[in-house]
Amino acid sequence: MPEYDGHEDVRESGSVVGVVRPFEVRIAYNGVVRTLEHVSPHERVAALLEQALKLFNVIDRPHNHSLFFEGSTTPIDPDQSVGQAGIESGALLFLRPRDPQGGGN
Repeated sequence: MPEYDGHEDVRESGSVVGVVRPFEVRIAYNGVVRTLEHVSPHERVAALLEQALKLFNVIDRPHNHSLFFEGSTTPIDPDQSVGQAGIESGALLFLRPRDPQGGGN
C-alpha cells in the first residue's frame, strides 16, 4: 500500500481526474498576518476558523469571531467547504469579531 503523501485524489467514475493539494492561507488579526498551512479545499470553513483562533490564541469570545474576505463585511459561511467559499491558495482572510447581534441602545 502506498504511503499517504498529503494529497487527495479526486475521482470521477472510478478514475483519477486530478490531485487536490493542500495549500497555504494567510490570516490577518489585529494587524498581524500569519500563515495556516495544509488547508484542503474540502475542509469546512468552521475548521479553518478554529485553526485561525488557535493560531492567534483568541480566548476572548472566540464564538463571536468569523473569517472575512478583504473589504467584506459579510462573514464567510462556516458551513461551506473552503473550496465552495472561494478560498484559494495564498488568500488573505481577516479574523475579526462579527458585528454585535441584536442589543440595546
